[in-house]
Amino acid sequence: MPIINTGTNAVAMIWPSIPTTFDLQQNTDLNTTNWVSVGAVPNDDGTNNPVLISPAAGNRFFRLKWP
Repeated sequence: MPIINTGTNAVAMIWPSIPTTFDLQQNTDLNTTNWVSVGAVPNDDGTNNPVLISPAAGNRFFRLKWP
């Protein structure tokens, strides 16, 4: 999953449109299992699913979960 700095104090996370069942999740600590959905709806362009993420205080880790 590419992560691109947008230059506007945000990052774009991009993954392929297919399969459509991926869920972008985040966690502040990799030593826990507290993964939660980011809640942002991807702007599917038919090829990719980009999501803009604004920065937050502290660390955030991301993953794509496929049910």
